[in-house]
Amino acid sequence: MGVNRVHNKKKAKQRSVLLAVSILLISVASFLSISFMEKQQKKILPTAVPEYGIQGLGFGVELSQIPVKINTDYVHYSDRVLEVYHANEENKKNGMTFIESFMNIIPGSITKSLILVPTRIAYEDEALKYSDDPLITINAIQNGIDSNITTVDVDSVFQARKEEYLFYRTDGGWTSLGAYYVAE
Repeated sequence: MGVNRVHNKKKAKQRSVLLAVSILLISVASFLSISFMEKQQKKILPTAVPEYGIQGLGFGVELSQIPVKINTDYVHYSDRVLEVYHANEENKKNGMTFIESFMNIIPGSITKSLILVPTRIAYEDEALKYSDDPLITINAIQNGIDSNITTVDVDSVFQARKEEYLFYRTDGGWTSLGAYYVAE
């Protein structure tokens, strides 16, 4: 029995040493692997230059200033299309009547707010000469509706951030960024 006991102690010691060496090897391998991965990651990190600049164009690209085509409804540029606004007194009156009719449905205990958003052409000085100014109509509607209706001043928000991508380039609608700024 004494021989078996010595033999078992020897085997246990060998297993302990083998386990310690295995743990050491795994630790070294893990360290080397992490070190290698960090070096590789540094190589593939994106550059600090953004892919897109303002207005949804490539970084550093400016909007064209010369129209390619102009017709009664649109001003076409090489990089965007602007909808021409046609002021119409009858449509303005009908719009005001509709807004007030709709707001009258809402109970008086509820706060009533109105946001009238102009088209992009209102913020492009060179293109505005081909269009009636939508801001004039918006101001007339806001000044002519019931004083219980709170109007949101979109124009001052957009004027302050005129150079940012507030409107889509091929659509009269505002971008999520434009809506975010107004909601602020």
